[in-house]
Amino acid sequence: MIPFLTSPKIQIFENPKDSQYLRLKHIIFPWEEQKADIGILGIPWDEAIVAGGGRPGANEGPDAIRIALKQFGTTYFSDRNVDISSLKIVDFGNVEVVPGNTGETHEHVTATLSDILERGIFPIILGGGHDSSFATLRALARHVDSLEGSILMRILMFEKQKMKSLRAELHFEKLWKNS
Repeated sequence: MIPFLTSPKIQIFENPKDSQYLRLKHIIFPWEEQKADIGILGIPWDEAIVAGGGRPGANEGPDAIRIALKQFGTTYFSDRNVDISSLKIVDFGNVEVVPGNTGETHEHVTATLSDILERGIFPIILGGGHDSSFATLRALARHVDSLEGSILMRILMFEKQKMKSLRAELHFEKLWKNS
């Protein structure tokens, strides 16, 4: 059992109406201890951002992204001729955060992600403030030796000198000017 998991407010998975036309929402299953290639994990946490004077909202990120994933199109990407429908993708839900305690929340993130990594599942992390990177990278560092040859290490070591870690962050508020 993976520690510190809570169910997301939004479930991505829906049964397909036509098995010939699969969308992303048809291949992302709720976590039920099954084997998986890829796992989605939410970190609904923004207290460190707020404590540092930033704006709240990152805690809503994981479920907002899940809503967007439900709207995403096909599992086939014609521009790359790639079909991901055979991948086993699960949604672990969210890490249980501890209100008012950044350190303990980080411990939960590290423990949860460590368990996922031990299972050989490639993690995709949704949400969390900048401080969440500390907890996720700590888990990765603890498991880097045991990940030798795994899909995660093959991706992380791609062009070894150029990429050690990847964090994608979108700030849509930067698109609009204050009026």
